[in-house]
Order: sequence, then structure tokens, then C-alpha cells
Amino acid sequence: MSQALGRVSRGESGPPWPERGPTEIAALNRRFNRMVSDLTELESDRAVALAGISHDIRTPLTRLRMEIELSPMAEADKESMSEDITRIDAIVGKFMEYARTAAGDRQPGRIQSVVVEVMAGIDHAYPGATGRGDLALAVDAGPRAPLARRSDRPRIARSAT
Repeated sequence: MSQALGRVSRGESGPPWPERGPTEIAALNRRFNRMVSDLTELESDRAVALAGISHDIRTPLTRLRMEIELSPMAEADKESMSEDITRIDAIVGKFMEYARTAAGDRQPGRIQSVVVEVMAGIDHAYPGATGRGDLALAVDAGPRAPLARRSDRPRIARSAT
């Protein structure tokens, strides 16, 4: 049971526990199976909601980008507003990534590759700062760095931004 709880806490699931045997054990297994089922359904619903919300936010962002490009304001103001929209879009992208990884991407890989992806996203979100040299990004991890799941990407991104 302890190992099964450990798997559930990591977002993994295993086969349902048998719901037979002594009354107390069968009841415990039945409740455990129900809990795993409820958590899986909750995670799926959350992923669908995040994907829907993210899509709904990207439509007005596209319209705002177009309005900025067509506006008569100064180029510096346009660039600043465009960078803000890019940052918002990056946040929406993180929601989308979470929705995808919550759906079951649990493949392990070296943490460096996940961190490099996150850093590339930061670089993309702040093009003016990185282009001017105001923001420099580097990854320094040794060969014995721990494994990370692709589903850890949103958590790593939150800690880096």
C-alpha cells in the first residue's frame, strides 16, 4: 500500500487493488481505487479546463498584437507592449504545456534538457532584454544531475521565472 501511495503521489497509477478478502481490506482497497480514479478524473478535467482557458486567452492576444502593429504610437512603446504580450503568451504556453504533461507525459530525461527548454522559453519571452544583453541565460549542471520528468517542466519554469 505504501508503494502504491508513493506512485499516486508522483502522478502515476497502477492496476486497481483487488476488492475481495476480509471486509476491512476489501473496503480499504475499494476506497483506494476510488481515490485513484477520482484523482485521475480531476487531473484530466483540470488539463481540459486549462487548455480551453489558454486557447480563449490567445485569441485576444493575437488581436492586441495586430492593433499594436497598426497603431501610430512610437516604436519603443510598440516594442514594450509587444514584449508584454509575448510574456503573457509564454505564460499561456506554460498552461498549455501543463495541460499536455498532465495528460500523461511521464518520460524521464536528464534535468538539463528540461532546464534548457525552460531557459529557451525565457529567452523567447524577453527578446528585447536578451538582445540588448540585459539578460544572459546559462545552464551549468554536471553529468550526474538528477533525472526529471517532462511533466516537471512547469514546476521548473515557475522556479526560474
